[in-house]
Amino acid sequence: MLEYDTPFAGFDGMPLAGQSASRLWGQGTDFTGGNPNQGGISASSLNNPTAVAFDSGHNMYIADSGNNRVLEYPYGSGFASNTAAEAFGVDSTGTNFSRAGACGASNVALCNPERLALDSKNNLYVSDNRNNRVVIFNTPLNGSSGEPGAGDVTADEVIGQPDLSTGTAGGGAAGLKSPQQIATDAGDDLFAADSANNRVLEYLHNAASGFPDTSADFVWGQADFTGIECNGGSEFPGPTTLCSPTGVAVDLFGNIYVADETNDRVLRYGSAGPTPTATATATATATATPTATATDTATATATATATATATNTATPTATATATATNTATATPTATATATATNRRRRLRQPRQLQLRLPPQLPPRRRPQLRLPPRLLQPHQLPRRRQRPRPARCQSPRRV
Repeated sequence: MLEYDTPFAGFDGMPLAGQSASRLWGQGTDFTGGNPNQGGISASSLNNPTAVAFDSGHNMYIADSGNNRVLEYPYGSGFASNTAAEAFGVDSTGTNFSRAGACGASNVALCNPERLALDSKNNLYVSDNRNNRVVIFNTPLNGSSGEPGAGDVTADEVIGQPDLSTGTAGGGAAGLKSPQQIATDAGDDLFAADSANNRVLEYLHNAASGFPDTSADFVWGQADFTGIECNGGSEFPGPTTLCSPTGVAVDLFGNIYVADETNDRVLRYGSAGPTPTATATATATATATPTATATDTATATATATATATATNTATPTATATATATNTATATPTATATATATNRRRRLRQPRQLQLRLPPQLPPRRRPQLRLPPRLLQPHQLPRRRQRPRPARCQSPRRV
């Protein structure tokens, strides 16, 4: 196994290529070596490693599949040691590095372990492929965690089999057949790629026991827990089918990704992401701005009232000016005519808008104008008095 120190530290958008590894596990110090169990099986050799995982303390675990064991490398001085400190799957001592595991089904044996996972409590999960099961080691590096069987290399829980001494392939909600990749999410739910049954199973975390359920709660790739056929028995794949899934992973939002090996694709289940929920909430806060429209100027309404008062004072002048403008040409004649003759009847002026003045101001008379006769309609002109005609003398009739 190789380590690359901060490989993306100098990344500037250009593809990175040709980097050299900084550390090596399984081949001593020889970067050119590639033999299984280089120099003989030991705490620093490997044979067909298939998975790597880290716990919260940066301790490293490697699935040494060809040796039927899982090795733990303690963290120190900025990286994991090159020499394993514990071996799972060989015997109950955890320190026997001189031989490989016997490939049996027991609480201290493993057979072709394929994948690894750890949960939030640092419990170790191992996909024991040829034993058709997933075994759990309760906090193997912390004997004082309070969990049953903590602090040793003996398996404490099993999924896919009725007990730790059975390794028969099975199906349904409680069986497994050649499981591959396993993964845990933020809630410590367990996901397993049940490869030979062409499905992925989810085991919900049980709050009472502190571990996942031993029977699956959800299935992907089959219509129900009884289905086991590739692509559901169809010739072609579909959005709900799988064929020999070998990988499974869960992102930070709970979406599930499955490597559908035989169908040459990767599928995603779920649509959660940064937008649903979180980003949309930020927009909801922006909607609060319309509340600022409450400033819609209740204050501005008060100004409108103040304007009315100001108009009151100016109204008399405004009205007089407006009237004078309408009959500006007629004003001189109107005055003259009104003075010259008092016989003509006054014309009714159109009703003008009266504004109520404040009580303290005395009412003022509205100016009244009379229109000259030339601006009046014929039927509006005053009638002249007719002088009585003298009676005609009638000549006496001749008889």
